[in-house]
Amino acid sequence: MSRAFRFLTATVLILGSFWAGPRVLVAQDTRSIDDEINDLKTKLVKINADLDELEKDLLLPRMSAVKIFLTSTSGRDFQLEQVKVLLDGKVVGSHVYRQEENIALDNGGAQELYLGQVSEGEHVLQAQFSGVDSLKTKINRAIQIKFRGKNRVLTFVELKVAYDRTKRAPDFTYDIWE
Repeated sequence: MSRAFRFLTATVLILGSFWAGPRVLVAQDTRSIDDEINDLKTKLVKINADLDELEKDLLLPRMSAVKIFLTSTSGRDFQLEQVKVLLDGKVVGSHVYRQEENIALDNGGAQELYLGQVSEGEHVLQAQFSGVDSLKTKINRAIQIKFRGKNRVLTFVELKVAYDRTKRAPDFTYDIWE
């Protein structure tokens, strides 16, 4: 009986090791696969952050951008005919206005005149306006604006055309914000 008992015990142990062995290996493989998946997830997050940084470099490469647009509240007192925009002495935008465009501007519209990149540092923007007042007097004015380009910052410049009824003259101002 002891020989049969030993044989039966050995058989159970051998069969048990076949059944238990792969389960242990599968559990260890599953743990190592989970570790690899977590490592891959970590690497993927880092790659995604690197891609975001590259995308920023492509869209705004270590420079700043400036967006120049025009608004008007002058109504019928002043009709804008033309605007010319110079950035650091170079013409970057101009537009000749029709009556419909003046009406659209007076009704709250805004027109983009320029969107582009500028280097870091000081810049000079000049806007030249021409138009006619309600008496059909030709008016030409220019304003000069200094602003600072900052690294990877979009600067907005709003050129404003209004009419000052106390002075009986158009008023050309601007706002800058980032």
